[in-house]
Amino acid sequence: MNQSTIIALLCGVGLSALPVLMLPTVAVATCNTAQAGDITGDGITDIVDVQCAVNVAFYQQQSLPQAAVTCAQGTLSLADANCDFSTDIVDILIFLRWLVNAPLDPDLDANGDNFVDNCQNSPATPELCNGIDDDCDFVIDEGFNLGIVCDGPDGDACKNGILVCNGLQTGTFCQGDTNSPEVCNGLDDDCDGQTDEGFVVGLACDGPDTDKCKSGLTVCNQAGTGTTCQEEINHTELCNGIDDDCDGETDELNAADCQLHYLDQDNDGFGNDKGNHVCSCGPYPPWIVPQAGDCYDLNNKVYPGSNISQPVHRGDGSFDYNCDGKQTKYSEFIVGPCYLSACSWGEVGWVDVVPPCGGTGIFRSSCSQWQPGYPYCSAKNNNATQYCY
Repeated sequence: MNQSTIIALLCGVGLSALPVLMLPTVAVATCNTAQAGDITGDGITDIVDVQCAVNVAFYQQQSLPQAAVTCAQGTLSLADANCDFSTDIVDILIFLRWLVNAPLDPDLDANGDNFVDNCQNSPATPELCNGIDDDCDFVIDEGFNLGIVCDGPDGDACKNGILVCNGLQTGTFCQGDTNSPEVCNGLDDDCDGQTDEGFVVGLACDGPDTDKCKSGLTVCNQAGTGTTCQEEINHTELCNGIDDDCDGETDELNAADCQLHYLDQDNDGFGNDKGNHVCSCGPYPPWIVPQAGDCYDLNNKVYPGSNISQPVHRGDGSFDYNCDGKQTKYSEFIVGPCYLSACSWGEVGWVDVVPPCGGTGIFRSSCSQWQPGYPYCSAKNNNATQYCY
């Protein structure tokens, strides 16, 4: 039957012209109407319901969206008069019989109660999880909570999936859930109400610096796989009586403001600076003197600034007692002859030759008039040793 035939029926064609429908019986009860033929929900079955059924059938047959059908109140299954899961001309003919209170064909209504037998409720039919109204209560898959967000059998507590029917249609399972492991990022990744569990965050720590002070805090590393120590202060040991770098020692060697101290083997107050020293906050036996420059630390007469000449070498063959890098002779002056005219000069010095350091020579200590009134001078010469420093 086409659309023009349906319109002709609605415009007064007699019901006797309609053929008697011989419909097969559907074994599974699926639905029932609260008020036979009342698909508009106004409490009566009339021509408006037939017109609505025509609209529903037309939209279905033309594959148009049923959402455009606004006459049917509630579920559109109310327009399926014979409960065969479709709305077509058969349903319209049934609505027309209900409209004029005509009995249904016995093949549709064997018990004569003017309801399609195929649509009688079957209380013994349980509702399954299958997208069908199995128990004919106009609700599909009730009791199964389909579409509820859920957490599947994974390692987290996050509800990333939704409940769907299982393969047996007897229950549900969580579909689409993914495992969200906890990482170190300040978030509750696995939805267990805790943040960064398993990672020790915020603990005092010592970072990769030269001290041992725990002045930093553990924080998540950039990859989120662990922690690292975030510390911005490096504590340097100072000479102040405090353990600045937290290593259990106070004012230890090589503090930032330490002073060089040297060995003083001859106890003259000066040390040898040729590698044998430490940098300390004070005397650090045997490195006890802060003055360096002793060029021969086995003779306490040898030290910087010494100005006492010595007749013998200091111990290593050198006469450099003041550590200036030179061997300075006490006298390098050679005196001339002791003439009468020079008696008053009092010349003092070496006669003829200046001896080397530690060497001997003739040294004139004076040149004076031998005796008052005598016309000659007397020279006082002695064997002497050359002193150096």
